[in-house]
Amino acid sequence: MIDPERGLFSPSVRIEMEGFRRFDLTWSAPFSIKYLLWDARMRILCNNVSNVGLKRMSEVEEAPQLRRDQVRERILDAAERMFASQSFAAVSIRNVTAEAGVNLAAVNYYFGSKAGLLKAVFLRRATDLNRERLGMLQALIARHGPEGPLPLEGVLEALLAPPVRWLFQPERGLAVFIQFLARCQMEDEPELKALFYQDVEHLRRFIPALKRALPDAPEPELYWSMHFALGAMHYTFTHLQRLNTISRGACDISRADEVISRMIAFAKAGFLAAGRGTSA
Repeated sequence: MIDPERGLFSPSVRIEMEGFRRFDLTWSAPFSIKYLLWDARMRILCNNVSNVGLKRMSEVEEAPQLRRDQVRERILDAAERMFASQSFAAVSIRNVTAEAGVNLAAVNYYFGSKAGLLKAVFLRRATDLNRERLGMLQALIARHGPEGPLPLEGVLEALLAPPVRWLFQPERGLAVFIQFLARCQMEDEPELKALFYQDVEHLRRFIPALKRALPDAPEPELYWSMHFALGAMHYTFTHLQRLNTISRGACDISRADEVISRMIAFAKAGFLAAGRGTSA
């Protein structure tokens, strides 16, 4: 600033720039062209610094959203592992947050309660699993057209193969969810039972395809057959290793394709019997 009486710069010029500490510039030299040039340069510098500051503020505003997503996923991953290996009652919110390395209040913030966390763990993977199943079913229908017979093996593959394949994919973290599903069946907790029993709409969508595969089978028989086929699948989740013990290693349980093909063959025989010998 210029002193109107002395024609000089005032004793102290203060400049504050966002993101930088304040500093003072002091002059006692007469006003001249060089100070006008200096002033112009400083205006350009301050404008550039202001733009940088705004950019930094924008980045800071975006970062919390990324951190929130990461925190939520870490909680879900930790809860999934713990619920898969321990009972629902044995796992506390404090256990989960300690495993995830996040604040204790984070579970309530993101999920509302322990039951809300359990539901989120279930739905996160179940949605993907069911999407994969229905994607296979839709692809099968697209290949054979909207009407007419469908191959029974193809329908059963869409129903049974994806979760069994997940069991053999620990590197993707999917096997943990299959273990979690198995825990849902063994636990006597109302929250777990409610989750497992209510998630059935995707299964109903297989009935029209099964009708096309077995047009003479009564609809109740299709439901019974699906029930027993899913029972075989879930028993495989929990006791596949037992087969190795019973057979003294004669049965190869190390390959997903082997397990899937045998499960489909078994289920197909059951559906055909329920359909009173109707050929697929």
